Amino acid sequence: MYLEVMAEMRSVLAFPWAMALSGGFILTSYVAIAAAGYRTYGAAVSDYIVDVITPGRADRQAANLLMLLHTVVSYVLMSQVREAVGVAETSRLCREENER
Repeated sequence: MYLEVMAEMRSVLAFPWAMALSGGFILTSYVAIAAAGYRTYGAAVSDYIVDVITPGRADRQAANLLMLLHTVVSYVLMSQVREAVGVAETSRLCREENER
């Protein structure tokens, strides 16, 4: 998550503020969803919260679609970060080779 946020910033000096804000939002979201699931279903809540929604309902289909969207976006972001790291590493190795 850190590299994705930093790569999109105009000024890296605002990085600590951006991380605190995004991390706080993510933590709040996860805790709220977990607490709502536990309050509603108690110890019987599933590890995958969508499994407690009745199959075939529109809200379950929407939740699964949003999970798919989340997974695709995460994959694309991680691919860009890995590519950027690979390019930087290749560039560093080329510089070292030229210095020899």
